[in-house]
Amino acid sequence: MKPCARTGVLALAAILAPAAAVAAQPAETGWWLHAGVGQVTFHDSSTLSIAGSVVPGAGAKASDNTAAVFELGYRFTPAWSASATFGVPPTSTVTGTGAAAPLGKVGEVQYGPLVLGAQYHFSGTAIPPYIRPYLGAGAVYYIVTRSKDGALQQLDVKNGWGSALQAGAEFPLSDRYGLFLDVKKIFLKTKATGVLPAAGGAPAKAETTLNPVLVHAGMYFNF
Repeated sequence: MKPCARTGVLALAAILAPAAAVAAQPAETGWWLHAGVGQVTFHDSSTLSIAGSVVPGAGAKASDNTAAVFELGYRFTPAWSASATFGVPPTSTVTGTGAAAPLGKVGEVQYGPLVLGAQYHFSGTAIPPYIRPYLGAGAVYYIVTRSKDGALQQLDVKNGWGSALQAGAEFPLSDRYGLFLDVKKIFLKTKATGVLPAAGGAPAKAETTLNPVLVHAGMYFNF
């Protein structure tokens, strides 16, 4: 390439590179939506009581789930936003563990945790591809939409409040949409009651720490 042509190409690149970086930056303020697939992985532990007495070594395990998840938020400033995370309620199968393993399937629970959070968005990288990481925290409301009996009859799983920590990053493809990856660690406890026919219909109660991790990935949109 001739020197003058090389100089022209370099000059054009110097002009276009900042423009490309600006075009890829997300909107400064306004509404945004994260839409994608979420994987819920439980890190749970339980205590089972029958007729008021704790059964040593007895517990329960909730199955992991995959579901459509959405996070709708509003960016008040370039750095700060607030959001609500919700999704299509998945169904988790609860099975006995330890001394409760012979019970097998304890029941099924359809749930839909609502996460209300606030995020701090870092300035991100200065050159394409523009990446904007963020951190967040908030409150969680665990909503049980349906309980189905198994070994435990008259199953009643309670709603409950918890907390969440959040970390993620957006990868803009334009100033209006792009890709995202988000991870939420949720700290949550719940209680379940019912009767156990295997124990002569004695009342049973389970106190469970769920503490799931929600990994959410997909497309985001700025409005």
